[in-house]
Amino acid sequence: MVPIIDFRSSTVEKQMHAAYTTCGFAVFTNVFDSWLSEFLDWQQLVEEFFNLSDVKKTKYSYSGVADNLGYSGITEERLTPNKPGDLKEAFNWKSPDKMKDQYWPEEIPEFKPLAQNILKIAQLLSLEFLYRFENILKLPKGRFVEQHLDGASTMRIIKYPPHKGEIKQDQLRGNEHTDFGSITLLWRFDDVSGLQVFDREKDG
Repeated sequence: MVPIIDFRSSTVEKQMHAAYTTCGFAVFTNVFDSWLSEFLDWQQLVEEFFNLSDVKKTKYSYSGVADNLGYSGITEERLTPNKPGDLKEAFNWKSPDKMKDQYWPEEIPEFKPLAQNILKIAQLLSLEFLYRFENILKLPKGRFVEQHLDGASTMRIIKYPPHKGEIKQDQLRGNEHTDFGSITLLWRFDDVSGLQVFDREKDG
């Protein structure tokens, strides 16, 4: 079972140690309370973007793995190369110095500034998590944090729309994979599940 941890708890580091040496994943509460209004606004813009017509969304089609930017439509991405394309839509963006303007949806003027703000919030939170991991692993202060101050973070929004067509053998919303980089922070809107975690005891 995935543990649920209060990020403001006095025992958060002890709970994180237990979670990441067993399950490898955890659900956190009280993490982004200070930015709740931003995330509520962001949820509306995300829905607005994915509700654009396919013709409009494909104007911002995925750049390829080198830049890793833009929109991917249904089945265009394969998290497992030898299996059918994933039944999801996604949009990737990065910090302003690594993001190209051609990928920002011009139909939604508020999208770009809020997306950049959400990225800054995510970067701040990731540094706070890394600081906690420094303490848990008894590393010198700054060992993780300083190495990530100029990191190349990638942000992604994903939609799993209803699918009424054929579902091929081994075709999923997103096949099994391991994320790149040091840390992945995942938000979900309206408690909609979007990730299945490998359980060592049950699956292993």
